[in-house]
Amino acid sequence: MLKATADGSWSAVHPEFGAEFHSRYGALREAQHVFGSEGFFAWRSAHPHATHVRVAEMGLGTGLNAILTRRWAAQEGLDLHYEAWEAYPLPDHERAAYADRMGWTSAEQTWLAGLTLHTEPVTLQSPLPMAEFDLVYYDAFGPGVQREFWTEAMLHRWLDLLRPGGVWVTYCAQGVVRRALAARGWHVDRPKGPPGKREMLRVVRPLTP
Repeated sequence: MLKATADGSWSAVHPEFGAEFHSRYGALREAQHVFGSEGFFAWRSAHPHATHVRVAEMGLGTGLNAILTRRWAAQEGLDLHYEAWEAYPLPDHERAAYADRMGWTSAEQTWLAGLTLHTEPVTLQSPLPMAEFDLVYYDAFGPGVQREFWTEAMLHRWLDLLRPGGVWVTYCAQGVVRRALAARGWHVDRPKGPPGKREMLRVVRPLTP
């Protein structure tokens, strides 16, 4: 089921979990703020001479973050490699309906359908590509829905995907999550959150151990 949000963009309700993929205060505004301003462009400002960017997303959902990142990368003249992990993908017909509501081009939809998507369930034993990504978008459903993805052990596995200088970012700012991230010993930023949230969380992997 698709749902309109406050900024005129759309969200969807997951058929199994009954949880919404995006903020009711604005799906597009949330994605642009969390994964754009505080994620992609925070990384870009620190790497102005980069010619390519590698992005990993936990929870592809509707594909909104991926489509926006494709646009941002093109805007910045960057070659983009994008991988996503989504064990519970939306049915094809609902994803297509969402894309139509959001006005995505046929080229964007074709690109989204062809990106590297891992659909196997992610566990602590799952093989993950360590230290290969410039950006990690951590967009799993919140701890109230998918608690297993917000444990210290799991969060640290996803921090390990970052290259030195890479940026890990999430909309979730719960204290238990912030403390779990901080246990790695890396600095945890708490930027202002999108509409409806006071803050969010961002981690930058140190350039040196």
